[in-house]
Amino acid sequence: MPSHKGRCQCGAVAFEVSADPVMSGFCHCRDCQQASGAGRVMHVAFPDAAVKIAGKTARYQSRADSGSLVTREFCPTCGGRLFGTSTGMPGIRTISAAVFDDPSAFAPMMTVYAKRLLPWDSIAANIPSFSGMPPNP
Repeated sequence: MPSHKGRCQCGAVAFEVSADPVMSGFCHCRDCQQASGAGRVMHVAFPDAAVKIAGKTARYQSRADSGSLVTREFCPTCGGRLFGTSTGMPGIRTISAAVFDDPSAFAPMMTVYAKRLLPWDSIAANIPSFSGMPPNP
């Protein structure tokens, strides 16, 4: 069984995932841009049941373009952005790729919200790109 571990910058919140990702990719949506302070965020998605979290997180909720409620979890001590869930993807938890002990273990499978690409950023040419969210399988 695969095991992927990580933590926030200060170490107050740690996690372990016992599954392979169901998807991964860059998100250029405005919500991710504002929450991260960057032009895009790399998320890795797993079945929620495979993610074990140690430590307390703070939460912030917002509405996605789809109308789904998105919950972002972050460390209340260092502010490190860690996890996300969406009512539009029940049973799935996203984890910011950079907080894994080995973020190089994950490659992006797609780019979403390419319509929000900032002029100084770019889109990887070797993966599928979607203007918004891709259709659900």
